Order: sequence, then C-alpha cells, then structure tokens
Amino acid sequence: MECVSYSPVQPWATGNENQSDRMGRKRILLFTTLLSALGYLLLSLSFWLPLLFLSRILCGCFKHTQTLCKAYLADLHSAEEAADSHGKHSGRPDTPAAHRFSTFMTISNAGFVLGPLLGGHIAQQENGFQMVALLTAMTFFTIATVVATCLPVVHVRGNAVKREKKQEGHFGGTLYHNWDIFLLQLLISFSVMVLRVNYVQHAKEHFGMSSQLSGYLTSLQALLGVIGSACTSGSLMSRYPNNHLMLHTSILTGVGLLASSTTTNVWIYILSLSLVNFVAPFSRLAHMTQLLERSPQPDHHGALMGASQSVGSFCRLSSSFISGLAQDYFAYGPQVLSVVCTTLGVMQILCMY
Repeated sequence: MECVSYSPVQPWATGNENQSDRMGRKRILLFTTLLSALGYLLLSLSFWLPLLFLSRILCGCFKHTQTLCKAYLADLHSAEEAADSHGKHSGRPDTPAAHRFSTFMTISNAGFVLGPLLGGHIAQQENGFQMVALLTAMTFFTIATVVATCLPVVHVRGNAVKREKKQEGHFGGTLYHNWDIFLLQLLISFSVMVLRVNYVQHAKEHFGMSSQLSGYLTSLQALLGVIGSACTSGSLMSRYPNNHLMLHTSILTGVGLLASSTTTNVWIYILSLSLVNFVAPFSRLAHMTQLLERSPQPDHHGALMGASQSVGSFCRLSSSFISGLAQDYFAYGPQVLSVVCTTLGVMQILCMY
C-alpha cells in the first residue's frame, strides 16, 4: 500500500505515463491554462491570418483542462482512500468518486449552456468577437491564478519495490486491458453523435419544423443534458452498480434512437430525443467510473482520461462524414447506423458481464 499525501513535491515518473502523470496535474494544468489564455489573447488581436491560425493551434493543442481536472479528481479520491487506509482520516465526509465526477459534469454542462448565451450577446456589440476572445483570455488567466494559489498537489509516494513493479508495466498494457470499455464508449458515443449531427435536418425535412423551432429544440436538448448531469450527482447513483448503469443507459439510448428513427409523430420524436440527451450524462459517468475502477492506482489516470477524451473527439470528428455517406445511400441511413451501433454496444456489455 502506498503512502499518499498532499505536498508541493511532484509525483515520480515511470516513463510510460502521459505528461500530467509524470509532472503532476497542477503543473500541467497551470501550463495549459496559461497557454490557452495566450491563444485567446492572440485571437482577440488576430487581424492577420497567420496569427489567427497560431491562436487556434495553441487553443487546440492545450485547451484540455477538463481532461486534466477529471484526472485530478481521480487522484484526489485515491489519495483520500489511501490516507483513510493508513488511519489518517481527516474528518472529511466520504465522497464517492462518481459523485465528484457527476458534480463536475453538471457544472461543465451548465457552462456549455450559459457560455454561448453570454458570448452571443457580447458578440452583437461593435468589435464583439474581439471582446469575447479577450474575455475568454481573462477567464483563463483567472483560472491559472486559482490553480497556482488554491489547488493542492496530490503527491503519491511509494517504496523502491513498488516503483520497480510499476516500471515493469507500460501504458500500452493498460490500454489493452481496457479495450472493451473504449470500444463500448466508441459505439455509444458515435451513435449519439450521429443523431445530434442530423436531428435538426431530420426534423425540418420530415416534420416541417422551422428554424426558430429547431433552435428551441436544440436549447431544450442542451437543458436536458444539464438536468441529466445534475441527477447523476444524487446519492442513489453512488449505490447503483456500475455494470447495471452501463447496460441500462445503453438500452435506453437504443430505445430513444429507434423511436426517433421510426416515428412519424413530432412529439414522439421530441420525447425520444429528450430521452437520449437525458441519459447521455449517465452513460459518460458509467464509462469513466469503470475505467477508474479498473485502474485504482493514480499512475495512469491522466493517460486514461486522455485516451477516453480521444475516443470522444474521434466520434465528433468522424460522425458528420460517416453519417453523410450513409445518408447518400439511404434517407434514414444515419438513424439506422446509430441504432446498429447502440445494439452492438449492448451486446458488448452483455459479453463483458
């Protein structure tokens, strides 16, 4: 058992983890927030096209604060568990990891709802885009200040034997050990992304929905995502078996996708979309919790969170292209594709358990 404490000393490195695993979450989080702030500052001054490209490259490469925060929360939970096992319980109430992640997801989704509203209002002013970019840069500078002054460092210490054993295993083996979780995340995330890419166009073509109503529908789905994230932070979720949560959310997602693909009633279509978007935060929480349960030690938390983020990014990147190809061959091609992927995901869960 390792001794875990809070210390300004950075964690040791095995050479197989990602940068935040080797150098420490706080240092990398501070580094990325400062570079993100610099990227948005350059964006606010981008009256020259190469400078615009440079600002977007900086933001695209380093604006991964959510992934780092998830890894930090996982380390914090591991540190508290190890401290309690050594009889060093500090009197803090026990907080399940799932509860921490669900609270984090709720706050993040609220930002995704409020941010566009505030940014759209400011952008309507004269030089509004520059003002939005400058405000974002100031926000990142504020975050960097909070990280530097308020965020504690989780320091993992172990004896030499423990370190040697950890050096024997490499991160490739950890990825291979969790291939089924990443495959499940790929299938479910891809099916939901295909739906989100096409649901506005589907509503306009099959239900005659106007652009205004489509905007209201988009806002409703975002709001349901926030409500779903808020519901995941309940105490009931900490007692819900994770394998059951993955199975039930995948089945509900499949039911919603199938209903949205086959219905001719606009209200059933809206309800099915609402079901998919409400369940999506539960599915993300289940996948994340399962990854951390399989890797209870913090050595690879950052890399696992990064790999999970890469799977989601791949789904966002490829869903538009693949669903467009499917629609060229069949009018309901994207809907059929999403239902098939969800069905495969349910089968994958049944094979896992």
